[in-house]
Amino acid sequence: MQTYRGRIAIGVFVVVACWSVAAQEGPRKTECRQWDEAYLTLFETFIAIAFASSTALALSTGLLGRRYWWAASPARRTCISTVGTFGTVAFSLEAWPRLIGFGSVWFSGIGPQYFDCQERAFNATGLFDGVIGANVPALAQWPAITAILLASALAGGTLAFVAGRLIVKFSGLAAKAKAGAL
Repeated sequence: MQTYRGRIAIGVFVVVACWSVAAQEGPRKTECRQWDEAYLTLFETFIAIAFASSTALALSTGLLGRRYWWAASPARRTCISTVGTFGTVAFSLEAWPRLIGFGSVWFSGIGPQYFDCQERAFNATGLFDGVIGANVPALAQWPAITAILLASALAGGTLAFVAGRLIVKFSGLAAKAKAGAL
């Protein structure tokens, strides 16, 4: 009877020891790849958000031009809204995980151990399906991500500036005076 109990105790010890060693190894390659894909999906979504927000914010702040001095100039309000949009989007995608961590809010699909995947080789996709940084985790490519988000916000701001100038040209005070509507 005692040898049976001893064998069970040894078996339980081996199972617990193997489980604790496996728990300390870090995430598996499949988990790292899954989390990297989720982060890339968020990155691509945030590119669209940066472009759309920068455009919409730059155009809508024109309505504040009669009340606030900084919104009277199209160039100034476009610059302020573009920089504000870029700062918000960059913080939300890049600084948030480093300060608060993964596993909550829009990062709920990414495990908190995703930071451990930066040193592992797990056949990462890279940005834009490997065009930038193939086999490098997306989290480690923060300089490229920052530049792409900035370019997206600037493109949205430029579109808003051009659209605002066209709106003023065809429906502004000068266009109404030329048509004799005043």
